[in-house]
Amino acid sequence: METREFIEHLTDYAAKYKIWWCEPFEKFREQYKHKGYSRHEMEQYRKALNEFRESLRRENDLLGEIHQFLDQNYRVYIDATSEERIEIRKIVNESEYPALKGGKFHFLEDLLFNYTNDWALKNLKETGDKIWLVRGLVSISMENCGIDYRDTITQITYLYIAAQEKGIDPEIEFQTVAQVSSDEKTRGGCDSLSHMMATTRNLAYYRERTKSFSKK
Repeated sequence: METREFIEHLTDYAAKYKIWWCEPFEKFREQYKHKGYSRHEMEQYRKALNEFRESLRRENDLLGEIHQFLDQNYRVYIDATSEERIEIRKIVNESEYPALKGGKFHFLEDLLFNYTNDWALKNLKETGDKIWLVRGLVSISMENCGIDYRDTITQITYLYIAAQEKGIDPEIEFQTVAQVSSDEKTRGGCDSLSHMMATTRNLAYYRERTKSFSKK
């Protein structure tokens, strides 16, 4: 797939996903009554949310279609020009929906965030196939630390560790995707995603997690 076609598809998917997910999700949030924010209560919320998402997918699996699109075309982002990647990240960044309590819900950032955690990382752990590492890193690069830099740190750390646990040295893949990632300050508080990704092993969180894993 050529980059221009990728951008057109991404734009089209953004419009479809906004209809498929955003309004139904806001209605779900209105109806779901939080009793609190304890670990148990948040687990109950996530369970209810997953069940709601699966009910939508049974009627129309647009999410699965988008996952397949990202799976098949992740190399397009890597091979694109710098200007084209900026355009892709802008589409992701500007895909917004009015949030229930004010503000904006950046729904493509949320989709990519979940793609990394629930799809790429999951498949990397299950298969040990390096392709899932690259797909996860590309997804993070496209999301561009729009939600919260702490979430991004967690994601890149767990991708790195999951690769190592499967006998993969992930450094080349991390450096490759870091080179095509943004070097500018992000809305989520990251000074440079490119630098963060390139120096994952130096992150305090990475050192903390590898130390804790080594004790198990």
